[in-house]
Amino acid sequence: MKLFKHFTLLAITFLQFSSQLQAAPNSSMSAACQLLFETLVPESEKKSRDAFLRNLPVKPKSHIAQYVAEHGIAIPVIYPSLDAALSSGKTIYFRTEHPAEYFALSGLFESFVVTPEMVAEARRMTPAEREAKEMDLMRWQIAERFELLLSKYVQKEITEPEFTKAAIELSAGKASNYENYSRVLKIDPEKLIAEASFSYWQGLEGLNRAIVADTGIKGRYHIFTTQHKAGGGFPIWHNWTVIENGRVIRSGSENLPLDLVQDLPNVVAFYEKVRNLDRFDPNNAPIVEFQTVGNNHVFLQYHRTRSMQASTFILREGPTSGQLEADFVRGATGPAGIELETYVWYPMEFGERIIEGESIPKEIASFDEFFPGFYEYSDIMSHLRQANFSNKSFEIMANHSVNGDHHLQRSSVFNPPLFVAVDLKKLLGDQHDVIQERNWGRGSTDPVLVRLHVVSDGTRAFVRYLGIKESSP
Repeated sequence: MKLFKHFTLLAITFLQFSSQLQAAPNSSMSAACQLLFETLVPESEKKSRDAFLRNLPVKPKSHIAQYVAEHGIAIPVIYPSLDAALSSGKTIYFRTEHPAEYFALSGLFESFVVTPEMVAEARRMTPAEREAKEMDLMRWQIAERFELLLSKYVQKEITEPEFTKAAIELSAGKASNYENYSRVLKIDPEKLIAEASFSYWQGLEGLNRAIVADTGIKGRYHIFTTQHKAGGGFPIWHNWTVIENGRVIRSGSENLPLDLVQDLPNVVAFYEKVRNLDRFDPNNAPIVEFQTVGNNHVFLQYHRTRSMQASTFILREGPTSGQLEADFVRGATGPAGIELETYVWYPMEFGERIIEGESIPKEIASFDEFFPGFYEYSDIMSHLRQANFSNKSFEIMANHSVNGDHHLQRSSVFNPPLFVAVDLKKLLGDQHDVIQERNWGRGSTDPVLVRLHVVSDGTRAFVRYLGIKESSP
């Protein structure tokens, strides 16, 4: 979901509307969801005790929020219907819902924000004004098109199902996300989007945050914090803090205020309370999104990643000749390390062929920020690879969480068993320019594949370049 921004602070309750909200029915695992499940959920995770993974809710955000609220965890007000939300006089988030969002589809659909002023303008706008505005809009002006659609609904020119269908299509079409996602996985895009819907959440002030346990080191957590300008807009500041056993071991890009540092044990306690509820698998390391409002932590979303696989050793010595120490690592190997055939520098033609229907390759690892094509490929492959690499330092990645898409950032770091940030130019040495030229040379249609050896204890990682692999798998 997109970041919650500053709005009028509301009393946090466990929903006066909750008694009106019926428990969301579980999906019957449609063909599209079944394909996503079989393709993107690792075999080891399919055996999880997670009740929601075994029986996917139709609306996982709102259904799971109601579940955690039953156990004393604060959530925002969720309205039982579109009309109840619009008549509330509050700022409302139209949050997209899809059964597969629980384990995949991260950031694929985008949410809309509706203020009381927008509702008033929607009621006032005449059909002639709407028609004139629509003629002036470009295809990519999705928010403006949504406002015109809202006007048609509140003036009873279209029904609620018609409004919802059109709004979902706008949400999914911001960057043709769902179409590209569907093409990569060979799913009918109309069947994928048919299962999408909305739930209606009251906006909150405060800090938008997320926390995820480190899969390799017990007691280590990654906490993301973002503050926006009042009324929304570009973030004022963003921070990624890593703590271990209550102690901050790394932090960027902005400094976390002292009061928030002192509150980190409470954030971890909040996370562990959610994570250990009966219907979840406590061995998984989920990304839990939440809002900090004053001293309260308010649950927003639970998104599965990988199960814990604790490190069994410690790298006590420095790197040997030919090894380069990584700037950052999440996840561990065995003491002997692993050899990974790793993709670098995808040519544009490769992405075009994938979109046009060519089967995705079996990738073991990748520096996929060099992929010049589309978000969806990177998100899909984060579920399928053994490892993701990044050429960015921890500090740059922390800053990129503001300037780039935070969903993709987290997918890349936390979905694969292993994530390593290492300077690619230093790693490849004098072969760097040779390999880059080979990929960007005339007639190049396939990404370059190199062999790397990685050993990681979950805290430190050493990477060695072993050479180019001459033929793709």
